[in-house]
Amino acid sequence: ESTRAQALSDLEKAKRAVEGLTAKLNTVGESKNLAIKATEVAKNHMDKMEEAERCNSNGVDGSRRENLESAREHYMAVSAELDATKQDLRKIRQDYDASGEAKAAAIKQVAEAEVAAKANMEKAGELSKEIAVLQESIEQVKLASMQSQDEEAKLYADKDVLKQSYKTRLEESANK
Repeated sequence: ESTRAQALSDLEKAKRAVEGLTAKLNTVGESKNLAIKATEVAKNHMDKMEEAERCNSNGVDGSRRENLESAREHYMAVSAELDATKQDLRKIRQDYDASGEAKAAAIKQVAEAEVAAKANMEKAGELSKEIAVLQESIEQVKLASMQSQDEEAKLYADKDVLKQSYKTRLEESANK
């Protein structure tokens, strides 16, 4: 019973952990999608800036060069953020997998505890039946013993009556 309660407690903990990891996984997935979109936007912006620079290669002014450099830096920052998000996602997936394994182990433990409890209940039932049979046998032996004692007492009484009868006859025959 204690094992079953512990297994149920472990199962509940595993369920909560899975729910928490699922929420984290969803959050990281959304963050990843946003980072991918931001990377695409930055890349498109940088491509446009580079194309504009090629078109105006004769007269490139400083502000465009700064914009292009800024776009590159933004692209690199978003790319680094995307890599970090991917790494977080891998870690959360590993945690999620480990939690799933723990949940499966807890479910298996609960099933084993239930099987053991059922087996113990069946064994207890069998033992109860055996005890009842033995108690009935004891009662039958007691009854047989009492009957035997009654019959023995009756035989002794009959013997005493016969003995007395012989004694009385012997006295009568001696008196004649």
